[in-house]
Amino acid sequence: MSEEKIINNNNAIVWVISIAAFALCGFVVFESLDAVSKLPPTEFEIRRLYFASSILTVLASIWLIGLVACVWGPQPADGKGEAPGKQAFDTLTKTITPLITMVLVFYFTLSPPSPPKPSEETQQAFQANEIKIDNETPNKGDTILISSSVLGGKAPYSYTLSFSPKDDVGLPTRGKKSEDGNINESVKIPPTYEPNKEITVTLEVKDSSDKKPIKKVKTIKVKG
Repeated sequence: MSEEKIINNNNAIVWVISIAAFALCGFVVFESLDAVSKLPPTEFEIRRLYFASSILTVLASIWLIGLVACVWGPQPADGKGEAPGKQAFDTLTKTITPLITMVLVFYFTLSPPSPPKPSEETQQAFQANEIKIDNETPNKGDTILISSSVLGGKAPYSYTLSFSPKDDVGLPTRGKKSEDGNINESVKIPPTYEPNKEITVTLEVKDSSDKKPIKKVKTIKVKG
């Protein structure tokens, strides 16, 4: 086989393997990016794995092309010194090795991002449920349970439970705190209350961010 034919065959090998390497590299990178685009942001480990595999595939393809050029590439015209393909391969080896190390360090040392703390704007809206009373038509001397609950805003919550009309022996006003937003108060109806007297129960709630207080009102009627 003539020297010219051998050179042509070597050039063909270099081109075929180079094109195959680029095609494989492009396919892997495209599939990785497509898979990452379909993953939720919470899948940090899988996204990082696809990213690292794409980078390593690109580096491996470049190194493979350098190896092919080293083995089947043209030789020096004067037959002395290193072939251009060998020089290119040595340069790639020296360059790609630290790059691969950087990718591996990135993969094994990068921690997943911490979930952002909800800002005041992203917190659930501050709101209070309606007042619930277990007995809305109590007798004098009965004990009633008044309850409600608070949602959103910033805990702990403070609340005031007041009653109207008030007199010297009327129902008290209570100022308390709730850590979890649940409000439960037991109140005894004074025995001095007149029959059929209406009592207005007012609940005023505030959260720790000093937002505008929320008021809830309910009326009960003393039977006798």
